[in-house]
Amino acid sequence: METFEDLIICLNCQKQFPLTTKRDRERGRKYCSRRCFHIYDAVHHVRGVAPRDTCFSCGGPKIKKSTYCSKCRSRNATESVIRRYGSLANRNYIVKYGITSDDVERMKKSQGGLCAVCQKREATEVDHDHRTKKVRGMLCTQCNMSIGLLMDDHLIALRLANYLLGSNFQQFSVPVPGQTVHIHDRATPASSPSP
Repeated sequence: METFEDLIICLNCQKQFPLTTKRDRERGRKYCSRRCFHIYDAVHHVRGVAPRDTCFSCGGPKIKKSTYCSKCRSRNATESVIRRYGSLANRNYIVKYGITSDDVERMKKSQGGLCAVCQKREATEVDHDHRTKKVRGMLCTQCNMSIGLLMDDHLIALRLANYLLGSNFQQFSVPVPGQTVHIHDRATPASSPSP
């Protein structure tokens, strides 16, 4: 025998129907049939599916094959990254270099906040070896770009140094792989041979 609590009004057709199974009672069934559910869902977006041309969040025009417009999609992506990684910068450091923002701050502090190469400007860029993917240190933008333009090749850097030093300095010897490189100071003026 059905009681008054066992009868529910369908949200779509407004007819009363009984909750006949335990599953219906536990899940809080609200429709008398699948047909009523799909009709109500299409009109009221119950499952979060927006109509074809409008954004689910703001109702504006949406991107093709997406439920959001470009602004809402970007905002949702940013919020998701911040929830997962703490900040956009931290995500970039983790994905690109395998380090966190805290690691970057520690490297900066160990270098006194200055570029490891020129030691004049603030260290703002993470430098890494493109072959081994290992982080080398923190550089200023100019020094980091210079290393990139030299294609991370120490031989090119030595040739460039020889070129810049010209005749006032002793030439660097181009090392053989495995050999240590010694950088010489200014050459002393050539003295005449003693008799």
